Amino acid sequence: LENLPLIFRENGSHTRETLISEALRQKKELSPVIEVTGREALHELVANGLGIGFVSHAEIGQDPRLINLDIDTGKAEMTETLMYLTARKEVPVIRAFLKAAEK
Repeated sequence: LENLPLIFRENGSHTRETLISEALRQKKELSPVIEVTGREALHELVANGLGIGFVSHAEIGQDPRLINLDIDTGKAEMTETLMYLTARKEVPVIRAFLKAAEK
C-alpha cells in the first residue's frame, strides 16, 4: 500500500485514524494523494479510478463499479454508534430495537 495512490477521508474520520494507527503499528507509512470529506466523495473518486480508498464494512454500499476487499486489520477495531431523534424514542421499531440492544 505504501506505493499506491491512496485516498483518505478527512482528519477526524475514525476509519482514517484506525488505518493510520494500524499502519504505524506495522511500521508502515501511508500517505494519501487526495484527502476528501465524506465517504460519498471517497466512493466517487475511487469509482473514477483516482486511487484506493478505505471504508468500514458497514459503509461499503452496493456500487458495481467498486471491488471490495477485506483487510486483516490485526487488532484494529471500530466502535459503531446508534443515533436516533429523542422525539422518536417511542416509535415502535425504535423502541423494539433499543429493547433488543439492552439484552
